[in-house]
Amino acid sequence: MLTNTVVLFLRDLLPMFIMFAYLSVIHKHFYRQTSRRTSMITLSLLLSVLILFFYESISDLLEGTGIEWLKIVFVSFAFICFLLTHTKGMNFAKYYLLSIASLLLLIVHLNSFLLYFTIYFANTVLIFELLIGCAIGIGICVSFYFLFSFFIQELWLSKYNFVVLFLWSLFVANQLSLVTNFLHQIDIIAFGTERLVDLSGWINENSEYGFIVKALTGFDVTPSVFYSLLIGTSFTLMFSLSMYNKQALLEDYR
Repeated sequence: MLTNTVVLFLRDLLPMFIMFAYLSVIHKHFYRQTSRRTSMITLSLLLSVLILFFYESISDLLEGTGIEWLKIVFVSFAFICFLLTHTKGMNFAKYYLLSIASLLLLIVHLNSFLLYFTIYFANTVLIFELLIGCAIGIGICVSFYFLFSFFIQELWLSKYNFVVLFLWSLFVANQLSLVTNFLHQIDIIAFGTERLVDLSGWINENSEYGFIVKALTGFDVTPSVFYSLLIGTSFTLMFSLSMYNKQALLEDYR
């Protein structure tokens, strides 16, 4: 139970701490407004609980695929919003787009976390072990947030700032790649399901280390053709726009 709880935090919540680390550097002025950040987290938590409350009703929609389609729409729209924030001419709406994108991703990850956490909580008698797991999970996420924020901030202020945009683009593309899992769950994808390679002998993606690597880079030990095309295309698009608009992003930091 202890290990499962820690893994749950790394799988569902660590990506959001990583997102906040990127936002604190690349979009510093947006992130530093405490009221906006608090409102966004509170609203996402409330909406996640609301979705959880009506989970069965939503799941029954669209022939039992309602939840998956809801998450597909949320993740896709979040990617579009992040993409637009790096597009010249959209500065007037940048903070709104960042708020929407962050909110949607928070809802997707929090909903998944709350769903599994309530199942764990309802089926365990080892409450103390569950609480210890929560403390360790939160500790890892918060510690990683501060360390990673410091790391990318130093890179952002150096001549290697393009590395931050590279990693950020990879992270955003990784979030969009969640669509692949949802489409597989509802058997929509009829092409590109072949596995390109099997790297499970190199790294266990279900381990603590594996979840950290996946949260940062989207690494998949058995990537399918569709997954590779999706993450490759979305990364290229995001990174190209980020590099094209890099000077404006650097000026925004100052």
